Amino acid sequence: MANNLKRLRKEKTTFTQEEFAKHLGFKYKAYQNWERGVRGMNLGVATIIADFYGVSINDLMGDEKLDSGDEYSDIPNRLRALGYDAAERVIKYLEFEENVGRTNPHVK
Repeated sequence: MANNLKRLRKEKTTFTQEEFAKHLGFKYKAYQNWERGVRGMNLGVATIIADFYGVSINDLMGDEKLDSGDEYSDIPNRLRALGYDAAERVIKYLEFEENVGRTNPHVK
């Protein structure tokens, strides 16, 4: 995935990592970590980036293909149906919840 992110950014835009992150409303360090392969991204973020580039999530993910048979496989379509602003709020909420679970020992 990391190689695909970098390749797509360089082929399809003139953005730096920081400019791209800002353009899509992501934190620069988060995007930098995704492009370097330090951290994986959640499905919602992958959907937004794939839509921006006009590629499928599978093309974006490369070798890290998503399992289309899992219970979450319809999430990209559901996020698209919400529209960009609402989808972005959902993603921010999910990221918040993910961070709370990491910092709160009482959350499973």
